[in-house]
Amino acid sequence: MKKSELKQLIKEQVKMVLSEARTYELIAKKIEGKITTNMNERQVIDLIAKELKSMNYTDKQIRYMISYDEDFITDVFSQFSKAILSKIKK
Repeated sequence: MKKSELKQLIKEQVKMVLSEARTYELIAKKIEGKITTNMNERQVIDLIAKELKSMNYTDKQIRYMISYDEDFITDVFSQFSKAILSKIKK
């Protein structure tokens, strides 16, 4: 692999990682006022899927994120917790 190809590949990977991190943050902000304490796990996952759909993700992408990406839900809730804690500290 040429040096220029390697640089391009690294640039694309970094962009993808930053995009994923931004997705977690956006989803966390969108669900912030919609989650209630009486919601069960399925309802929360459905809410996340609905928000992903509103962000123009395809059904296939949504299924992948929720079903196969082991860290997706955890990362969304990590961002959600950070958002809640930052509001509490203000």
